[in-house]
Amino acid sequence: MISVGIIIPSWRYFIDPLKLQPLWELYYATLLEERDSEVSVEITDLRHEDVRDDYSTIPEKDVYLYWVMKSADSPEVYGIVRYLRKAFPNSVHIAGGTHVDNCPEESTEVFDTIFNGTGEESLIAAVSDFKRKDMKKSYAPSMPTPFKDYSHARRDFLPATTIANHKHFAQYN
Repeated sequence: MISVGIIIPSWRYFIDPLKLQPLWELYYATLLEERDSEVSVEITDLRHEDVRDDYSTIPEKDVYLYWVMKSADSPEVYGIVRYLRKAFPNSVHIAGGTHVDNCPEESTEVFDTIFNGTGEESLIAAVSDFKRKDMKKSYAPSMPTPFKDYSHARRDFLPATTIANHKHFAQYN
């Protein structure tokens, strides 16, 4: 069994990071568990005030996945990778997202593997290659992703309070 940890950064630059749903993280967790029975996925959510800077709460995994959507997340994510490399030197770190797409040279210096563009097929290929101990430095989809072939993100990886925040509907009492 391959253990994959998906890390949600703190998003501390937002007034209330819990009002944002980590849809990509949930989507890729769902994809990995649905497509590979030898993979177990756990999401570590750092949006909570009490764990924002405490990376010791992140459990050891074989593979860590980061979806770096905004360049504003990159300094924190890079720090998490540095911390986890010291704590768990045998783990592998892979990443995708808009920041990775736009800064591939910088990203390849930080992560063991990156994927550009849509990550569905690339992520599955990277995990498969990890099992065979033959990961590439970079993955990119060979054709457009047929989204009709993929499920919607499951929300059961996180507590309901971090998915549907009551503040979303505060104006309606």
